[in-house]
Amino acid sequence: MEKLSPLMIAVKGKNTDCVSKLLELGAKIDLEDREGNTGYHYAVLYDPEVIRLLAENDQSTRRDKIIDCKNKNGRTALWCACQNSKSESVALLLDAGANPNITDNDNIYPIFVALKEGDNK
Repeated sequence: MEKLSPLMIAVKGKNTDCVSKLLELGAKIDLEDREGNTGYHYAVLYDPEVIRLLAENDQSTRRDKIIDCKNKNGRTALWCACQNSKSESVALLLDAGANPNITDNDNIYPIFVALKEGDNK
């Protein structure tokens, strides 16, 4: 069984109004599923427009921003967007301040994954 937060479920269901309400009520965007994925990782795959909402509500006081959190494979949401040829998500994440210089556990940069996958946008 998946361990998803209400926010992740709303993102996965492409329910932007629900995502907005959850964030308004203080939903934590740094919660992770069993694989270490955050709401940003889910937004990449299911609803890129939510990336803006997450970024607007990312009040992280941590040194590392939540947008740059790595999952268990060491992959950030940006890395996953590049891997899945999600150029819209890549642009939104970069606009929101995602760091393109974070490698995964194998020291592979997101740009290299994008090129390997044939996404040159």
